[in-house]
Amino acid sequence: MKRTPIKKKPYKWKVRQDPIMKLWSLCVHMRDSDKCQLCGKTQGVMHAHHFIGRRKAQTKYLLENGICLCFVCHNEVGDYSGVNEELFIKTVGSERKEELEVLARIIGRKLDREQIEASLKEKIKLLGDE
Repeated sequence: MKRTPIKKKPYKWKVRQDPIMKLWSLCVHMRDSDKCQLCGKTQGVMHAHHFIGRRKAQTKYLLENGICLCFVCHNEVGDYSGVNEELFIKTVGSERKEELEVLARIIGRKLDREQIEASLKEKIKLLGDE
């Protein structure tokens, strides 16, 4: 008997539909001037990379938890956790990295999505004025 694969919508589809994640990504791109912070490339598709994964609710919308990377560097960082670790420390410092990792482990605290959205919109406005 031939099995029919179950079709699931990819996880990225959900991310693209999250308006706050879109704002977060825009903030990361604007803050980093749409430039890969690893190789310096400015051409091509740039990605907003999370140091601590999006599944960690307490840190997924923090700008400190993100960096702009080109496609190639994003794949490299994603494939090698040591590279991500080094880049994270270089970007925020080891003390702040540890603080963010502790924050990421907090479970059950409800996020105020309206407040987060307003904060990100304000940051976009400030970054646009620079």
